[in-house]
Amino acid sequence: MPHVDRSHTGQRRFTDRDLHWLDFVGKLRLTGMPVADMVRYAELVRQGEHTFAERRALLERTRRDVPARIAELQGTVADLGGEAVAPSAAGRAGRGPARYSSARSSAFFAVNSSSVTRPARCSSPR
Repeated sequence: MPHVDRSHTGQRRFTDRDLHWLDFVGKLRLTGMPVADMVRYAELVRQGEHTFAERRALLERTRRDVPARIAELQGTVADLGGEAVAPSAAGRAGRGPARYSSARSSAFFAVNSSSVTRPARCSSPR
């Protein structure tokens, strides 16, 4: 954002247009768009309407990359077994490398589709 007005006390005064731009840039970041591409996009916007074709191409490329990113994230969730992963007892005690076990993690975390909660007590100490 090239310039944001400030009040007499120095507080930023965002316009609706500023807030819309920030929301849009946040969405670009969520797609996994590299920061360099976001900077390039912003430069193109500042240059004006004659850059429309290049901006559109940049957004289309990002849009094509999103399904691969979603698949990658889904694979990560599958690798976690749908549970949070906690280090093994040996790794936590400093006796050897930390090993991660999704089976052991269930003693520490209960996970459902909407939240992660921590039980009050561990039911099976090891």
